[in-house]
Amino acid sequence: MTSRTPATAIDIAQTVFDTKLGRQFHRAVREFVHVLRTVSDCGPAEISGGAIQVLRHLAERVIEQIEHRLESSKDRPSLQQELATAVYDIRSALEEIDQWQRQWHKP
Repeated sequence: MTSRTPATAIDIAQTVFDTKLGRQFHRAVREFVHVLRTVSDCGPAEISGGAIQVLRHLAERVIEQIEHRLESSKDRPSLQQELATAVYDIRSALEEIDQWQRQWHKP
């Protein structure tokens, strides 16, 4: 991905926030995780520190949406498990972004 990563993440996060159906919600969450995982493929000039902050904020909001959905217990148990795993995947992707940022944006 390139500098479009933050814009893509914003679009997908909005889908997560707007989607009510279980499978569509899960699909949007998976796409969001995929976008986060592409950050480490970018060069240092492709994504700014500000864009990283936007991605972190979006990730926390997506996690909140997942947690609210899990609390409601409206989805099948298998989907609930997949969504719980997605929280772990998002946090893991954020750790990868932190490592990438330390590598390329040394103080």
